[in-house]
Amino acid sequence: MRVMISMLAATLAIQPTTAFAQDDDWEFQQDAARKLSVAAVRYDDGKAIIARCQDGDLKLVVVGLPEMAGSVVYLEGRRPDGRRDVQAWNPQSGGGAAALSSGVPARDIRFLRGGGSWALNTLPDAPRTMRASLDLPAQSSNLDRVLTACQRGLQDDRDALPRARFAAAEATPLTGAKSQPPVRRGQVVGIADISCIIRDLRFTDCRADYERPEGAAADSLRQNSRRLEGEDRNALEGTVVYLSTVTERTVRVGP
Repeated sequence: MRVMISMLAATLAIQPTTAFAQDDDWEFQQDAARKLSVAAVRYDDGKAIIARCQDGDLKLVVVGLPEMAGSVVYLEGRRPDGRRDVQAWNPQSGGGAAALSSGVPARDIRFLRGGGSWALNTLPDAPRTMRASLDLPAQSSNLDRVLTACQRGLQDDRDALPRARFAAAEATPLTGAKSQPPVRRGQVVGIADISCIIRDLRFTDCRADYERPEGAAADSLRQNSRRLEGEDRNALEGTVVYLSTVTERTVRVGP
């Protein structure tokens, strides 16, 4: 939760070089020295939606919704123009506040473009019911600036595909991971976000949605043709799965 609260603090505290580029847009603030750009909407009841890019790291956080249990919460989002999406959120709590952090921030930020309400509802199989509706600014140019700062597209054809929901707990981790843990975490030298389409219970058409530096997604793209076991073929056919990897240069102590 410390990271989520710092996001909100950054939104409230950093000195903007540009703010309110036009009426009824998202608040926008940036700190060039920290390579930080933030777009936010704050509500009188304490809720807030925060989109943040910091040096290529993109995050979307909703603060102030009821606290939800579990490592992942699936919520159906609806927009007035008819768009619907089942979104995966990671609950974070502590420090007297609760937040939901998006599992696929670029896609979910694009879902928030355009004015009107953003309705969020738990799915029928959820252990606890939650409903919320947040009014969004009519303009989205400042939200677009956060996407652009993080080199994410303003449009993506895969946004129209349903997201994969796996029954098996260990269905999505990347293969080929090193089992030998580092003694000490080192410098991050590569970040990659990839997406794949599931056909016949296999990953297909895997592509890099973001990578830094160029080539950082090479290992992840080998997910093509990977087969899923213990899953429902009909439920997953034609869905899109999102995977993220971080590569570190580790430092070992001792001989």
